[in-house]
Amino acid sequence: MDNAAKKTPNGIAECHYEMVSETIWNIHPINEMWGIGQRTAANIYRLGIDSVYSLSTNSAQSLKRTHRIIGEQLFYYAHGIDQSIIAQNYIPLSNSFSKSQILDRDYIDQYEIEVVIREMADQVAIKRSGLVDGIKDKKRHITI
Repeated sequence: MDNAAKKTPNGIAECHYEMVSETIWNIHPINEMWGIGQRTAANIYRLGIDSVYSLSTNSAQSLKRTHRIIGEQLFYYAHGIDQSIIAQNYIPLSNSFSKSQILDRDYIDQYEIEVVIREMADQVAIKRSGLVDGIKDKKRHITI
């Protein structure tokens, strides 16, 4: 569904069980499927699973045995079944914003360090400057 929704203007896709063989089973490479990153794909390849279709032909129990709960979820995803509860509103545990950055070298000069920190703080401030709970944010606190 994620793959199909990305291709629609409103970001919403509809998939019926009858469409699984033409849609989900044709996702290539396997790590294009939601929930399968490069590491999971490598582990799945070792089991001889090289496509979403071959993932669907395995048993949920064997995938759960080798990949725990994510294995079972992937089995169901490969059959077009997503057991996520979407009727409930998601309430985030925190309203914080953050920014992490991997630097390409060690910074020793204080001025350069301050420039990097200011750039990161600016990026956090830009994220934070939007609407929060429908009310324009009036206070901004940045902690480093």
